[in-house]
Amino acid sequence: MLKEVGPTELDEVLQRMEASATFERSVGLLRLLRFLVENAETNGQGLKETYIGTTFYNRDATYDPRYDSIVRVNTKRLRERLARYYAEE
Repeated sequence: MLKEVGPTELDEVLQRMEASATFERSVGLLRLLRFLVENAETNGQGLKETYIGTTFYNRDATYDPRYDSIVRVNTKRLRERLARYYAEE
């Protein structure tokens, strides 16, 4: 079971990641992570690929994840970077 983290503690974790060598050239991935964390509980729709594509990546209403893989590609990169961060730092 995951421990609940307050907003202040979450900001501290994200700031440590921003200062890390693993994320030093990954500002976009950190912005995506912050977006996902901030919207995980507040968004009634859940974090669906279409929602992320239209809201975070500013795709228009006709955005179809079958033809534009930006969300899948970047969330995969983020997962890989997070795994490296927690393994090395």
